[in-house]
Amino acid sequence: MRTIATSIILSMMLSILVACGGTPAAAPAATATTATSSEATVAPAPKTLKIVASTSWVAAFAKAAGATDITVIAPSNLQHPPDYDPKPSDLVAIKDADFVLMAGFEGFAKRMQEAVGGDSAKLITVATENSPDAIHKEVTRLAELFGTQDHAKAYLADFDTQYADLAAKIKTRVGDAKPVVVTQLFMTPFVFFAGLTPAGSYGPMPMTPEELKKLSDLKPTMVFENSHMPAGQAIIEATGATKVDLINFPGDDLELLSVFRKNADTLIAAFGSAPTAATTKTQYPVTINDCGGRETVYTKAPEKIVTLDPAITESLLILGLKDKIVGFTEFQEPNQRWAPTKADMDALPVINKDMAYPSKEAVIAVAPDFVTSVYPSALLSNADLPDRDGWSKLGINSYLTLGECHLSKTPVTDLSLLYTDLRNLGIIFDVQDRAEAEIAKLQTRVEALQKKVSDAGLPALTMWSYSGEKDPYPAGGVGTPNAIMTIAGAKNAFEDVARDYDAISWEEIVKRNPDVIWVMTAAGEGMFITEAQGIQTKLEADPRLKSITAIKNKAYVIVSYNEGGIETPRNVDAIERMVDGLIALKK
Repeated sequence: MRTIATSIILSMMLSILVACGGTPAAAPAATATTATSSEATVAPAPKTLKIVASTSWVAAFAKAAGATDITVIAPSNLQHPPDYDPKPSDLVAIKDADFVLMAGFEGFAKRMQEAVGGDSAKLITVATENSPDAIHKEVTRLAELFGTQDHAKAYLADFDTQYADLAAKIKTRVGDAKPVVVTQLFMTPFVFFAGLTPAGSYGPMPMTPEELKKLSDLKPTMVFENSHMPAGQAIIEATGATKVDLINFPGDDLELLSVFRKNADTLIAAFGSAPTAATTKTQYPVTINDCGGRETVYTKAPEKIVTLDPAITESLLILGLKDKIVGFTEFQEPNQRWAPTKADMDALPVINKDMAYPSKEAVIAVAPDFVTSVYPSALLSNADLPDRDGWSKLGINSYLTLGECHLSKTPVTDLSLLYTDLRNLGIIFDVQDRAEAEIAKLQTRVEALQKKVSDAGLPALTMWSYSGEKDPYPAGGVGTPNAIMTIAGAKNAFEDVARDYDAISWEEIVKRNPDVIWVMTAAGEGMFITEAQGIQTKLEADPRLKSITAIKNKAYVIVSYNEGGIETPRNVDAIERMVDGLIALKK
């Protein structure tokens, strides 16, 4: 059964058509180090396991996965902990351990194997790499082994948030600089952390004269050195490049995020002073172009905002404009609200009823000086509300976002329209620094997802979006959904359609024969699977569709309309969900 929210969304769709370490404190060898809770807010592990880890880096993966009783063999204050020479007493804890973890490259790996003896099932090799993808993979794998999946899921969600925030700060400091970076091989993840691309790498073996010449010819301006096993001095001396010392091993806190925080501080310092606030202040009056090229002159930052949909509200909330929103139009159930802005959204005054647009009188009653929406149906063709000229005559400025403008006939393949809208709003409200920081966070996440798609070797499967409606209204090529499919590595089966949610015949769906179906639910987490299953059942029961490859293979990717059907900062969540779904189908 379709929900009221879903019906409203479909009506809105149709309306659119009208318009290696650092220097931590020493710890004695083989001291039982009980890991404290991560600085992230995570659920407690459901059971206690005794874990022995070779180094603090390996132990940090275990702690992130949910282990709480961890003994570390090599002291964390050594420059290169894998070189530690343990005494027999250091290995005693292995006998009583539930699991023994090592990376495999430790000089004492063989002694750990010998101490485990015949119980090889409890000896686990951990792939230590400080890239987000590797961290997700290994932490998830260990959590499945430990039975601590809930802890790991919460940890990784917080890790992603903090990683994006740190990366955004680095990118803000990097600015327009284009350094040529040569990196020690194991430091490569931190080049991407800074939003850069390595020109070349060296190590872990000593650099040969041929390698030195090849790297020198690249004329590097920066060398990302591995503090635990430095080997880049020759290239630094040959080129005069700036050395940036980075770490892989955490200290006694056994916290992966500590490594990223320390390296972020190092990178920020390496790129000099941040731009002054004065360079990003809005100078009023300022003219802003939005949907349709409409120009609006702002003589000051608006003080009282009415939002005509939740998606634009999410954009304004991440820009810190909650206190300026005097009226909020809701088309979702409370459990469908986006987690990062839900608390703020819950506190906003709702001015509409029955998930319909508010009346003109309800808007005017809160005396706004700015109204905004992502929907052309809200500001161009709504029977109950003024159009943009009408609002202007009332002394109220309006902003209509670019994502669903559909002015271009060229397919939209990235999130540049979202970034432009956030940037424009930053200028209008004189919060440009906040806007650029939020854009950088989103860009960092998108870059990581693009790399994930590349590393997974996903085939370019054709995709059709379907929301369970009586007749199909697929996403076309010139809006936000096409960008999400493209970034996720899929190809929109209706990329040639120059609008979103135009009516298409069932015969045309069969003819285009999509490989995968994007089940575009409108439900929140509380109803997510139920509604998705209902849509899938409907498709599989339709005899007209039995020849479609996606239906024969039950190839579905479930991403809600609230995340991916319209422009919103949640679009990156939609890409992430879609990428994971496509990878799961490949398996």
